[in-house]
Amino acid sequence: MEYCEQGNLLTYQAKLAGKTFPLKHATKIIFEVMKGLKCIHEKNFIHRDIKSENVLLKKEGNNLGYKIADFGFARSIGGVGAKTHCGTEKYMAPEIISNSYYGISVDIWALGVLFYFMLFA
Repeated sequence: MEYCEQGNLLTYQAKLAGKTFPLKHATKIIFEVMKGLKCIHEKNFIHRDIKSENVLLKKEGNNLGYKIADFGFARSIGGVGAKTHCGTEKYMAPEIISNSYYGISVDIWALGVLFYFMLFA
């Protein structure tokens, strides 16, 4: 595992003026997290706890790199999907809250919530 000396996205955002990201910066971060999720999903896994605390920052030259962390709730989805109630409530997709079967869409939902919090929280 890589050492991410810049901490997590929540801590980083708290230090910003106005506590929100400019749209261009937030879009770059979401794109980077999406690339990580694509790798996870291609291997038939779901993370189930995408949130600002689980996006770590690392210096990469003159830029920051963004890494997904905390795979404690991650699991293989196989053919059926999952039905476990887990994750961080404010990022949970409706399928998790209603105890329905779900798949990778719950990570996409959480990514959208993350994007919202980056822009408006």
